[in-house]
Amino acid sequence: MKWNLPLWFVPCFFATMCIFNVIVNFLGNRKWNDCKLLLVSVALLIIGYVISNVCYIYLPFQLETSMNLLFFVVCGYLCSKAIGGGGGGGGQSVPYVSRSKKAIVGVAAILIGCILSFFNDGIGVRTDTYGMLPLYIFIALLMSVGVIGVSVAIEQNKCLEYIGRHSFFIMLFHRFVLMFFSEVFPLTRKILSDTNNVKGTLVAVCISLTSVIICLVGEHILCWSYNKSKRILRKKA
Repeated sequence: MKWNLPLWFVPCFFATMCIFNVIVNFLGNRKWNDCKLLLVSVALLIIGYVISNVCYIYLPFQLETSMNLLFFVVCGYLCSKAIGGGGGGGGQSVPYVSRSKKAIVGVAAILIGCILSFFNDGIGVRTDTYGMLPLYIFIALLMSVGVIGVSVAIEQNKCLEYIGRHSFFIMLFHRFVLMFFSEVFPLTRKILSDTNNVKGTLVAVCISLTSVIICLVGEHILCWSYNKSKRILRKKA
């Protein structure tokens, strides 16, 4: 069963996007629909938190977790819509900001988020463990802004763009790589169990980067094998 746990987010992601699309289609292009969408997401966030952390009810497809995560999907959707990056148009002009300022703001946001995270309890989205919920939401939004800021500042980078295009595959398989190494090399398990310090964090980052590389290589091998098998079957047919 433990080998199935890394895939928990797949049905959760599906349920989250289903809820999001149903709400967006229901609201349509009515007046104040963005405000209503945000209010609905906040209401579902509260309901999901109560279901998972007060009533301890666990729904199919982790719907209670989907309710909690919907808020972040809506925030991303509204930000994208505001800057004209999609979501139905209506984008507004955004003042020019230099790459250096974007990088500074991005790095500062990430650092502040990291520091604040030490004031919160352990976080586990799969188990709906958020510590202090308002602090968790603030940190999550702050660090998301930081990552976006750094990404925009870097602009075009073939390596990062490649990782970004294959991020879903990495999300699917990275945990399997870590579990494999923790079984073969017990030291890996020990390192990853104690990352609440600078040394442990740096080592964990190195292990994570190695996991990403292995996932990308694995995806390449799987795609090559699939295409090769498909060509062989076509020839035989």
